[in-house]
Order: sequence, then structure tokens, then C-alpha cells
Amino acid sequence: MKKSALQYTLILVSIPTLLVLIGHNILNHLKSSPNYDFFNILKDFIILFISAVVAYNVILNNNARNKRIFEKIKQNNEEMRLSNERYNIVAKATSDTIWDWKLDDDTFIWNKGIQGIFGYKKEELGKTCKWWFDKIHPEDSLKISVKMYTYVENKTQRWEEQYRFLCADGTYKYVLDRGFLV
Repeated sequence: MKKSALQYTLILVSIPTLLVLIGHNILNHLKSSPNYDFFNILKDFIILFISAVVAYNVILNNNARNKRIFEKIKQNNEEMRLSNERYNIVAKATSDTIWDWKLDDDTFIWNKGIQGIFGYKKEELGKTCKWWFDKIHPEDSLKISVKMYTYVENKTQRWEEQYRFLCADGTYKYVLDRGFLV
């Protein structure tokens, strides 16, 4: 994007500059002519006209390219909307708790299953792995931590473990957790 903007700027500056230099050389030869003022004004109009035509074409090309980009963005947004709709339908149909852990910024995203199964309200949910690890039963915590970090470190595609998870009411429920590394 920056490269093409620089190219367009150079074109829009160099063509009028070139025309000014050519016009100046021609007018230097015509200084003694009685029509010198007319040619000087004509030169300015020609430069202005050619610059306007070039600018118009550059803007037209940019508008066409921007329209293609906008249509692609609209299409991608629609695909994402449909994908999110399907995800929400699947999440409702399974009544499972589904979570996504983004390792690069350590954020957890939970679906509504965490509320229905474990009783946590949306505002009680932690957004990092620490919250999740803190809710794992102390007797299971070390085992799950080691296995999870080994899984991530080895980039194992599938993960499956059982552990006890603390509910909002203070009781524990057994969890069969399955994960996929993306």
C-alpha cells in the first residue's frame, strides 16, 4: 500500500514538473514572439489539464482497487458471521463447556456452558490460564499443569485429561477435557 502511494505521488509530481520544464524551454524560444503571454497562459492550462487527467486516472484506479478490497472484506465478514453462528449453535446443542486458550497473550474465552455446568456468571470468569488452573482440584493441579505444558511444548495435536474442577458453589465436578492445538 505504501509503495503504490509513493509511486502515485511520484507520478503526480513528476509529470507536471516535466511539463513545466518543457514549457519553460519552449517559452524561452518564444520570448521575442508577440504571442508570448498567450503561449505562457496556454502552457499553464495544458499543464493543469494533463495533471488533472493523470490525477483523475490515479483516483479512478484507486477507487476500483478499494472497491475490490471492500467487497473482499465484506465477504470475509459474512463468512466469519456464519462461522460464529454455527459455533454458537454447536455450543448450545452440546451443552458442553467450550474454551479457547490463546497462548500468545494468555487469554481464555469461555462459552455459556461454564455458566450452566459450573455455575459461574460471566463477570466471575477469569480471562487467563491462572484462573483456570486455580479452579482445578489441588490434588489434580500439578498433574494437569505438567501435562498441559508438555502438550503445548511438544505441540501435540490432541489432548485429553480428567480432573476435578471447582464449581461456583464450592463443590467439585469431574471433567473430561479434550483439547486440540491449533
